[in-house]
Amino acid sequence: MQHYQAEEEANLLRRQRQYFELQCRQYKRKMLLARHNLDQDLLREELNKKQTQKDLECAMLLRQHESTQELEFRHLHTVQRTRTELTRLQHQTELSNQLEYNKRREQELRQKHAMEVRQQPKSLKSKELQIKKQFQDTCKIQTRQYKALRNHLLETTPKSEHKGILKRLKDEQTRKLAILAEQYDHSINEMLSTQALRLDETQEAEYQVLRMQLQQELELLNAYQSKIKIHTEAQHEREIKELEQRVSIRRALLEQRIEEEMLALQNERSDRIRSLLERQAREIEAFDSESMRLGFSNMALTGIPAEAFNQGYTAPPQPWPSRPVPRSGSHWSHGVQNTAGAPHAWRQPPMLAPPPSAWLHPPSSSPSSSSSSSSSAPGGRSNVVMLRNSPQPLRRTASGGQSDQGISRSASVTSHILNGSHFSYS
Repeated sequence: MQHYQAEEEANLLRRQRQYFELQCRQYKRKMLLARHNLDQDLLREELNKKQTQKDLECAMLLRQHESTQELEFRHLHTVQRTRTELTRLQHQTELSNQLEYNKRREQELRQKHAMEVRQQPKSLKSKELQIKKQFQDTCKIQTRQYKALRNHLLETTPKSEHKGILKRLKDEQTRKLAILAEQYDHSINEMLSTQALRLDETQEAEYQVLRMQLQQELELLNAYQSKIKIHTEAQHEREIKELEQRVSIRRALLEQRIEEEMLALQNERSDRIRSLLERQAREIEAFDSESMRLGFSNMALTGIPAEAFNQGYTAPPQPWPSRPVPRSGSHWSHGVQNTAGAPHAWRQPPMLAPPPSAWLHPPSSSPSSSSSSSSSAPGGRSNVVMLRNSPQPLRRTASGGQSDQGISRSASVTSHILNGSHFSYS
């Protein structure tokens, strides 16, 4: 009786030790998953901060481009407006100067003509005196000629004819002097009339020539100003087109740079997420392999299956949740979002009550002892023992991992990158 009691106590101690080892293993796995969740949260926050900073940087670059573009166009419009205003003032000054010059030339010509009109009687008087002097000189010459002719005739003719010759010569001299005086009077009158008419015609011709010359100069000035205006407008259009081309090229380069930086950031994000998920997968795989080597099944580590509850096992109270509560905005989870497809043991890993001895055989247990223990256990427990001691590798459950269809790791990583969910293993 004492031997049987001692054996029962030893079995009870062994089962308790196995139960505590299982609890420790479950706690280690839970802490590993919690650390994975924390790593994913930290990585997500870091990547989100980088993305936010990159978005702010790109927005700042675009705002700077828009501000620079607006400043350049405003500066160009100010320069062109100032140039146009200065050109207009210059042309207006040139035109006013030309009109003032034309007015001064016409006024000078009118003053000259008025001076000529005022001086015309004096000049006519001097010309008349000159004609009279010529007439007097001609009269003196003619008188000397008649005296010489009279002396010659008196010498060559008889004295009885001298009286008749002298009378005839005197009459002829008087007649010729009268004709000469009449001719000079006619020439003086003709000179007076022609000089007045000629002065008017000359002044009118000079005025017309001056008007034509000034009109040509004004037309040349207008043509030159029009040419300058057209050249300025063409220069303004060319400057605007060049500025628009520079701005468009700078905008295209900026957009290309932003696109390259965004692509590099997305590649970095994908690489870091992929490396983190691959490292966590290796850690979970190594932990599960070590658990299998220590004699713990994957099902035992993730909790009591539903068949065990159907066999009459009650769920013990849970001292802590399955993982830390995710931070706000969390979009990666170890099966929290997909609780419908995850096993109950993964969503709520319980603190198990001491399991039956047949479920917790150490790896050193012989097949005979396992079979004997399983034969004494209920039918539900024997199924668990068969899963525990099965030589086939356990498959990942729905809470995360590899299924029997052999989904590739790259496809899983890509789907988790796109969905932004936690990658979990059980």
